[in-house]
Amino acid sequence: MKTTKLPQNPKEAIRIVENIAKNNSNPNQPSWSYIIRNHLSEGTTSQVLSLYTQIRQTGLYIFGLVPLIFKACASASTQTYGKSLHAESIKFGVYIDLHIASSLLSMYSRCGNLIDSRKVFDEMPERNVVTWNAMIGGYFKNGDRESALDVFEKMPITRNSVTWVEMIDGFAKCGDTFKARQFFEKVPLELRTVVTWTVMVDGYNANGELEAAREIFDMMPERNYFVWSSMISGYCKRGNVKEARNFFDRIPVRNLVNWNSLISGYAQNGFCEEALRMYKKMQNEGFEPDEVTITSVFCLCTVR
Repeated sequence: MKTTKLPQNPKEAIRIVENIAKNNSNPNQPSWSYIIRNHLSEGTTSQVLSLYTQIRQTGLYIFGLVPLIFKACASASTQTYGKSLHAESIKFGVYIDLHIASSLLSMYSRCGNLIDSRKVFDEMPERNVVTWNAMIGGYFKNGDRESALDVFEKMPITRNSVTWVEMIDGFAKCGDTFKARQFFEKVPLELRTVVTWTVMVDGYNANGELEAAREIFDMMPERNYFVWSSMISGYCKRGNVKEARNFFDRIPVRNLVNWNSLISGYAQNGFCEEALRMYKKMQNEGFEPDEVTITSVFCLCTVR
């Protein structure tokens, strides 16, 4: 498929959809989802919902789009639209589809509606590991760690790396790094990925336990850009910009997130000249500043 940049205007987008419909006998072709995915990637969820409404007004019901629309509802935290789509999926008999039910469950959880989320979960005729993980994550996102633990313990199927990440990250974000560490230690070696290590490091840093974060960081067999940024931010929050800079200098291959972490750390600690110097150096090395960079340099330093 030709990946032409699609218009942001829903009316123009629907015109393209209708043209596709005239020449496409299969409504579930990737062509249908491309426009929706384009808007989702741009973060324009209101455009997604407007576009889908117009698609439905043409009399078309595209099975493959439903999970994407639930995702848009979750991003926009709009239950009203999601509930109407839920009712529609029941009407068309696709409610029992595993992928659709999982996306519906996640939508309700993201909107803070754990009652309907759990109802969907309990009524599913079958569940896979993705569904169980989504229910665990939904409880943690809403601060209900007891229910998350209960679901974890009742899992009748083999857990995957995402399951363990949900438990470690969930307890850490609830402030219980002791429990998070317990789960980290229980992760089977074959499932202990760089993400598993990273969420434990970041969990410690987020809770101000820098020494424990450093301990796990030093044990990591491999590191990603995010864990380096987590350590940089952790030391900057402690006011130790010198050690943060040491970590930055050790990064084998830097990206914009790493630069932003250090620049923001300098700015937040009042080292505005150094923040500006690193800002210029970042540009000299070919990195374009984003909103985070601009906020760090010009807003924080201007206030000071």
